[in-house]
Amino acid sequence: MALLTILHLEDDVFFSDMVESLLHEQGLDFRIRRAATYPEYVTALRESAYGLILSDHAVPGGDGLEALAQARQHAPDTPFIFVTGRMGEEVAVDSLQRGAWDYVLKSNMSRFTHTVMRSLAAAGEAAALRKAQLRIRQDQSNLRALIENTSDAIWSMDTSFRIVVFNSAASLLAMKLGGEPMVVGDDFLGYLPERDRKVWREAMAQVVARKRYRGSQLLHWQGQEIPLDIACNPISHDGAVTGMAVFAKPGLPGSNHEPLRILVVEDNPVNLAVLMGILDTLGHAADVAPHGAKAVELSARRGYDLIFMDIRMPVMDGYQASRAIRGKGGASSAARIVAVTSETDEELAEKCKSSGMDAVLAKPILLWPVQDELARAYGLRKNFPSAISDSQALQQVSNPGALEEG
Repeated sequence: MALLTILHLEDDVFFSDMVESLLHEQGLDFRIRRAATYPEYVTALRESAYGLILSDHAVPGGDGLEALAQARQHAPDTPFIFVTGRMGEEVAVDSLQRGAWDYVLKSNMSRFTHTVMRSLAAAGEAAALRKAQLRIRQDQSNLRALIENTSDAIWSMDTSFRIVVFNSAASLLAMKLGGEPMVVGDDFLGYLPERDRKVWREAMAQVVARKRYRGSQLLHWQGQEIPLDIACNPISHDGAVTGMAVFAKPGLPGSNHEPLRILVVEDNPVNLAVLMGILDTLGHAADVAPHGAKAVELSARRGYDLIFMDIRMPVMDGYQASRAIRGKGGASSAARIVAVTSETDEELAEKCKSSGMDAVLAKPILLWPVQDELARAYGLRKNFPSAISDSQALQQVSNPGALEEG
């Protein structure tokens, strides 16, 4: 067990020593701070955090209920136990209702260590529960952000094709298909011309048979023909298939172009995995360099269209590497170089520009800014709703809000 820090409000030194002795007998590893008066207690409570608070009911300068109120305000999750010479039934009930975890009478200290251990165990369980609940909330928030920031259209519908839930990309897809945004409860097939409904009926038939469906169809929009890859999975409840979850991935406009030649320069494995995953989602592969020196070496031998350049790296940083790539006149001297950094200020943007970089993307990297840069590299910015000019890209570091507004 980790070191237990205890605050003990008690003016009787003899009794305070007894409490320490009992805790030692229990084998606890602890450090105790004794406050002899209520003002000392308040000061101690505000100065440090504690894993356990013990308090007499009658104390110089105040009383136990005031001490309890202070503990609920400054340390609401810390077990608070009254260890007192006398406490009537009404006072005991009142104390528990106000938030005390338990009480022990000084005339019956045989209960003391059991009460302490039980309270510490309960506090540990409560802390674990709070941590789990926080993790669930964070996971739900991350999942919502992930779903909203992907270019894939994601939605679910029941076996009658009634829409249950969807993300923004799915609503945009519905606009392209039928000219109307998605609405919960709408018939999805109503967005489609009759000739395109067959694919979805086949998908639903497979899903109801508890099979996954993979297929494709062509989306005609603004004079372009865009391929749409579809993946459909069954949704079950109490053993019965109630609908399907749909993942629809539109191809890039102009997908008949040759694939981009991309270099990712990044030393952090997590950031590298995120960016490579986004590129893979968008249908692109990339070479990798762990530092600027390697990027310069690769750029001299291979002609890259687009380079994502981390700023802070060992061996050679992003500024030095960008200047070297531009200055050598090699195969990648004209590549579009995009700084990738967790720093966000105008001074950094200007330094990136003077080093030969074309734009700045902020970490954590999201899909839309990356897709924006692919569009620039392709020269197809008009087809991407989040596109902004190069000068804007250097003056405002990309973030979800800016992309949605811009």
